Amino acid sequence: MKIRFLALSLSFLVAVSSIMGQENKPKPTLFGDFKGFYQTNLTKNTGEFTLNAARIGAKGSLNDLISYKVLVNFATLGSLTTKKNNDGSITEVKAKFGEVLQDAAVTLNFEKNFTFTMGQFKIPFGTDNLKSPLQIDFVNRPLLTKVTPELRDVGGNFMYSNESLIPIELQAGIFNGAGANKVETDRTLNYAFRGVFKVIPQVSVSANYYGGRLTNSDVNIIDFGTTVKVDNFQFDAEYAMRDADSLNMDFKRKSFSIYTYALYTFKVPTKYFQGIQPAVRYEYFEPDDNLTDNEQSRFTVGLSFLLNANSVNQIKINYEILDYKASNIDAVKKLYIALQTAF
Repeated sequence: MKIRFLALSLSFLVAVSSIMGQENKPKPTLFGDFKGFYQTNLTKNTGEFTLNAARIGAKGSLNDLISYKVLVNFATLGSLTTKKNNDGSITEVKAKFGEVLQDAAVTLNFEKNFTFTMGQFKIPFGTDNLKSPLQIDFVNRPLLTKVTPELRDVGGNFMYSNESLIPIELQAGIFNGAGANKVETDRTLNYAFRGVFKVIPQVSVSANYYGGRLTNSDVNIIDFGTTVKVDNFQFDAEYAMRDADSLNMDFKRKSFSIYTYALYTFKVPTKYFQGIQPAVRYEYFEPDDNLTDNEQSRFTVGLSFLLNANSVNQIKINYEILDYKASNIDAVKKLYIALQTAF
């Protein structure tokens, strides 16, 4: 694992350095982030370390029209397969690193407010989905991701934004539907729409729609969200519902999830951190409305320490309780300690 990580890192940096070393060529900007955490299951008395993100990327512009972005995540290193002789000696080794790639996209900036992006990138759906691992305000993403589509896919996307009058952002995209680094099998295209409106400077609302074919079912997913920011206080809420209609059997399923959270940032300049951020989140998830006693709810209390002026550099401590409606399943209590940083 360490050898593969080192080899991939060196290959990526050598390629980028070669590009940056060319004369009279626009130089890309390097960026990256890291997020790892320790989690302990207090109910089962178990624990483990997890590397969530170890990402390096490059972005830039060739001219006023063309810009690009490439992002890889070495925390998802793929797999190695081997072939052996009867005596156990290895005769062939194959590496599969497709999972490493996250973003690889080119954007055409036709006008100041209008762009078109093609490649692999995040689907324009949902507020939490569009946040990077370091931008989410808790260690893990909400249960809402069990309802929403994949985070990334291959496709094309139009975006229009306007900050005058009523600030608005509109996006419409078509995608393969298989998800990031996955081969399309049904040869159909899925589509996504997203609109974000700032009602007043402190309040924004979003509406999202995703339709098409997923896992041998016709799906329709809607999502509504709101964000309120007043000085150091922030409140977020998001709701998503998925209708799935199986193609091979008379089966329809509806699932939904909702979450709300609030946080407040106290500026506390000290030697080791610049602020603290208490937060609380409540979630509810219904995986299938055809079944009873399968609902889940989760309550999370968090405390983040902001390490410097860049607010994504943090130490996070989260305590969560996952409850099941079924009486024969015990609640699961977990404690997370995470470290995240970016450059």
